[in-house]
Amino acid sequence: LQGVMSTSTFVAIGPTVTLTPSGGGASTTVVVAADGSFSFDPVPAGSYDLVASAPGFIFAVKLGLIVTNAPIALPPVELRGGLVDGDNVVSIRDISIVAASFGDVVVGRVDGQGRIVDINGNGVVDIMDISAVASNFGTVEPIDWP
Repeated sequence: LQGVMSTSTFVAIGPTVTLTPSGGGASTTVVVAADGSFSFDPVPAGSYDLVASAPGFIFAVKLGLIVTNAPIALPPVELRGGLVDGDNVVSIRDISIVAASFGDVVVGRVDGQGRIVDINGNGVVDIMDISAVASNFGTVEPIDWP
């Protein structure tokens, strides 16, 4: 998670990975461990789509992952911050919302309207939060999981 510096904050944000058969079907979601690892066990052989997500971050998608009987090691993916207003694109509106909360101490990463303004979860809306949103300006969900 972009800008998240502590393991406890990472765990509190609670990123997840969802596994769905590529042709459709029942999904399974697991919580990502503090070290960034996750596991689905057992998974029948086949083609699957993976989605890594966390509130306030741009989700990542890996389509058509082929599962066999062998363990799979995936490349890491960084979920980038900046989805404040929930419209699936990091825009000037997102930057403006975070900037308007600059200096505020927040609980649960949200402002009074329930929008995630403390992107990195350190308890205060600071320049790191504004920078995270600004650095992803124009990004549209989802991003590719290599």
